[in-house]
Amino acid sequence: MKKLKLSQENSQLFDLFWPIMAEQALTILVGMVSTMLVSNVGDYAVAGVNLVDTISQMIIIFFNALASGATVMVAQHIGAKRFEDAGKTAAQATLIVVALAAFIGFLTFSFAGSILSWLYGGAADNVLQVGRIYMRFSAVSYVFLGLFSVSAGATRAAGDSKTPMLAAFLSNIVNLAVASILIFGFKLEVYAVSVAVLAARMVSGVYMFWHVKKKKIGPLVLPKILAMPQWYLVKPVLNIGVPSGIDSLIFQGAKVLVSVFLSGMGTKALQAHAIANSVGGYLWLVGNAMQVAAVTVVGQAYGARQFKTAKNWMRRLLAYTAGIQIAMLIPFLLLLNFLISLYAPVPETAQLAAKILKTLALAQPFVYGASFVLPQCLRATGDARNTMVISVLSLIFMRLALGWFLAFPMNLGVYGIWLGTLADWVGRGAGFAWRMEANRWHQGKKPVDEIIISG
Repeated sequence: MKKLKLSQENSQLFDLFWPIMAEQALTILVGMVSTMLVSNVGDYAVAGVNLVDTISQMIIIFFNALASGATVMVAQHIGAKRFEDAGKTAAQATLIVVALAAFIGFLTFSFAGSILSWLYGGAADNVLQVGRIYMRFSAVSYVFLGLFSVSAGATRAAGDSKTPMLAAFLSNIVNLAVASILIFGFKLEVYAVSVAVLAARMVSGVYMFWHVKKKKIGPLVLPKILAMPQWYLVKPVLNIGVPSGIDSLIFQGAKVLVSVFLSGMGTKALQAHAIANSVGGYLWLVGNAMQVAAVTVVGQAYGARQFKTAKNWMRRLLAYTAGIQIAMLIPFLLLLNFLISLYAPVPETAQLAAKILKTLALAQPFVYGASFVLPQCLRATGDARNTMVISVLSLIFMRLALGWFLAFPMNLGVYGIWLGTLADWVGRGAGFAWRMEANRWHQGKKPVDEIIISG
């Protein structure tokens, strides 16, 4: 692997990073517009769609976690110049993820009514009716979600993040266009939203797979997908993807438990929490985009046996994340009250949401990178199981236990819940930073660049 100058490496990172950031910003924006479109059908439709989206989000996160295993292994194979293995790994991951998505989709479609009644039996009948329709369309779309996740992951591992951005752009345009036409032109109400989501996911999934299959992405060429798994290729993917998936599911489960804590705090606390979550999406946009880029740059360096370079990348990614977040801090704080006002809160709720977001904004540059970018760096070296253990322990003792203690015995309410979240960031980050600096991801050995070809 040819050693690049620092300026060239930074340029390549930027080329990888900005499309990911644009893609995620667009997704947040379109999510807000989609909610506005659904609101034209009625409050019951918004409620029904949101109930299903909560379930779908957990499934999407699980697909993405499995796909991340493929992304890591493809990046490592490319770094080691094992290009044939990179293509075979991408093909095998596609087979596994799509088959699993089809199975989950079949179960969800078949038992949509039972699932909703079991989870949300107290909801109004019209809300559940909307949920059943929307869930069945969503279930059909899971195959295309899985196809997009694994294809986009392999593409980014090869250094191309612009194509997933384009696929997401096309998908969001289709979603908004189809929903608008069917809602306002044909008055199809919840069917309009359901068809739009299915069409959008079909476009993104098919487009990404076609791009990987028919076009050469750098050194990545996808071979014919065999009907039977080749376990020597699949096993390393699962060794990374399964712990990441468990980590993600536990993380989402903790969010559900936090919502139980919040349920008895009153409407103002619930609204302040919702505003903090929504506006916070822009606050940690940089860190989330850097997470995705980290897998490619660290994974390729590690695969090339440039272990010192991989560790240097970890440190630099933390510095870059913090630097960009600090640069965005002043405009965010200046716009904060305006952003909160878009949700039309009462003054007390607005003040509480602002207090939460200011605390997070000021703390974020110092802890967010270590909490969320660094574990992706570690996973890119194959260090997935220990990363999962640190994440889960911090989640239980900091986010849940400490958050509950601050919220109730200390009487800090929803602000205490968010202080527990911040403590979780600190706890996770400290554990991951220790693994990085102690070289636990490298069996405790001092990392050395073993293969460097000058020229």
